[in-house]
Amino acid sequence: MANYQLSNAAENDLEDIFFYGMELFGVEGALRYKDGITAQFERMAESPLLYQKLDEPLQQYRQSTYKGHSIYYLIVKKKIF
Repeated sequence: MANYQLSNAAENDLEDIFFYGMELFGVEGALRYKDGITAQFERMAESPLLYQKLDEPLQQYRQSTYKGHSIYYLIVKKKIF
């Protein structure tokens, strides 16, 4: 398993995305989407330098996407956050 940690805000966002997905696509659709985002977190953690670095003044952050969502992260002590 790859090394990543979600902030409290990111965990809340993921929960909101799940509940919104349930309303639109049902439980199975929401679970598939959540699993897809989680798989993206793992891919990012496995190859954190692969994804785009942001410009000044946020150059310490990187960005990835999963379908309609952007994911911003930092690399901290061999983990992504």
